[in-house]
Amino acid sequence: MNSGGAELREALIAAGYPEPDVFDEPGQLTLSWGAGVGVREICVSPSGLVTVWVAYTPDAVFALGPSRQSAADWVSLLHPLIAEPIARTSESISRVVEPAADVVRSASVVRLEHDADSATTYAIYTDSARVWVSPMSGPETVASLSGTARGLQLGISSDTLMAIPSAYSGTVMVNPGLAAAAAIADRGLWSPAVAFRRNRVVSDREMLNDEGRAMRPALLCSLPRICAPTIRLKTGECSTYNDAIAASEMLLREAIAANRVAE
Repeated sequence: MNSGGAELREALIAAGYPEPDVFDEPGQLTLSWGAGVGVREICVSPSGLVTVWVAYTPDAVFALGPSRQSAADWVSLLHPLIAEPIARTSESISRVVEPAADVVRSASVVRLEHDADSATTYAIYTDSARVWVSPMSGPETVASLSGTARGLQLGISSDTLMAIPSAYSGTVMVNPGLAAAAAIADRGLWSPAVAFRRNRVVSDREMLNDEGRAMRPALLCSLPRICAPTIRLKTGECSTYNDAIAASEMLLREAIAANRVAE
């Protein structure tokens, strides 16, 4: 059994979940409850990548490792999604014990990605973890979770983050203390963007040089250091760099103002 699978199995059992069947195959370990159609299972790769298939398709995708949140943290974070479906597969328990509510996703930026066809919204974090959140759109999800214990646990909270619509990332929850106006080149024009003052941020990555201008990804391999990634915002195209910066600043101000009103 790979180390990630063993850690996750122990965390699930410690939390009161029924002991899963373990299928240890080359390239993947599977923790499984039940059999046949609708089987509940969690798959763990040798590298520690975990895919959870219990209530949705999938419930979550995340990685375990020394610098990441523990398996016990993830069991607590996933509890509202996976407890009831897994408990239904076992006659030995009627419900899984409620975990401690103080485990919070350790991410400063959260992207809410909505798939209209399947009516699902996922929260996608700075470490690329993905968690099923709701069947509603991004803005509706923000409204329903803001100010709730679950929203705070998932990092979707108006207390620390503000919602910004991104052209390529749905709704993005941004820590205003980390955000700054930026611009990226787009087919000969400049597009507004929000940059972040940390290295690991959600996708739509573009790297900025010391002047704040975006460089093409092909140039990244020669860079001696990592600069701030950006998220491109949905707005009209701008003909100059300064126009795009001004548009970014306006969108940031509007988002901050809306966030303060929401509080």
